[in-house]
Amino acid sequence: MMGMMGLNFDLIERDKETDIESAINCYNAALNVFTDTEFPVEWAQLQYQLGLAYSSLCKRDKEENIKKAINYFIAALRVRTETEFPIDWADTQNGLGKAYYSLQGGNREENIKKAINCYMAALRVRTETESPIDWADIQNNLGKAFIKLYKIESENLTQIINRYMAALRIYNVAQNTQEWAEIQNNLRLVYSLEHINNRQENVKKAINCYVAALRIYNEAQFTQEWAEIQNNLGIAYIQNYTGGHEENIKKAINFYMAALHVIGEPNFNKKWAIIQYNIGNAYYDQNTGDRQVNIKKAINCYMATLKVIRGTEFQKLWVRTKLNLGLAYHNLEAGDRKKNLIKAIECYVSVLRIYTKAEFPKDWAKTQHNLGLAYSDLHASY
Repeated sequence: MMGMMGLNFDLIERDKETDIESAINCYNAALNVFTDTEFPVEWAQLQYQLGLAYSSLCKRDKEENIKKAINYFIAALRVRTETEFPIDWADTQNGLGKAYYSLQGGNREENIKKAINCYMAALRVRTETESPIDWADIQNNLGKAFIKLYKIESENLTQIINRYMAALRIYNVAQNTQEWAEIQNNLRLVYSLEHINNRQENVKKAINCYVAALRIYNEAQFTQEWAEIQNNLGIAYIQNYTGGHEENIKKAINFYMAALHVIGEPNFNKKWAIIQYNIGNAYYDQNTGDRQVNIKKAINCYMATLKVIRGTEFQKLWVRTKLNLGLAYHNLEAGDRKKNLIKAIECYVSVLRIYTKAEFPKDWAKTQHNLGLAYSDLHASY
């Protein structure tokens, strides 16, 4: 039995990819016989299967594979029409929608809109009465698609909530456990968006959705999902301006710490770094207790984040962390004040290599202002 231990995730993922590639080879082989002219139905089915297969290839050339999937789905729709093959047509529209949703290149907003159109088309066939589970799945897909729209208008947000609420009429916690939890988790994303009206009411709703999702996503069975929700609960409490602000910060820190309990640095580098950054922000904003101790804790968290996100891969997080580290050193009066100010200046100068006047004029100006204050404070400290 001991010989069966030790399979790693890389091997598992590689085997899955190999299986998909083998399936693609088989489908292509079958197309040598099932041509679109002699066997149009079988040909369309193979086009659909190829679309699904290429949509599932994730490890290499994902963007190129998604484009291939889109082409195969579109090809299948030449035969699978709404009038002649309504169910097949709807399933292909749903697959095409998912492919457009996954496509990162080009005009992202336009791709999401195409995905929405595909989902809406599929709903003409997959109705709540005749295909309740498929209908709920498409509603869920629509909700996620509306969230991803680059510019979110109040009309879109209303549609998101309506789609998810519609899906919840079908998905119940007992029979569709994971789908129900996913929708609860997605609903909280909507409610936590800053663009929507009634922000505080929506933050409360977001918290309720997180708590509901935790009924399914427990720490033992869904470790990563549980940790992600803990982190999101921390963010929600930071955004919650009702009740005691300091009490909300304490709750947020506790949720962040709970997430760190399961997301270890060696296994989840980026997630670990993001949570450290969030904890740092919480400590920096905390006014209860010893303010200087809180700032030191914030500095330690920011330093921990920067240990992980070196290089240009996570530039956005890096520059925010570096800026906040500068602010923390700038406000740290304990210890050697001159050294703290010099460290703050070093951070601001590093940030200005990213925040250029041409690309980020507002951030550039703010950082220049902070840098000027730091130089003035350094002069006054002598």
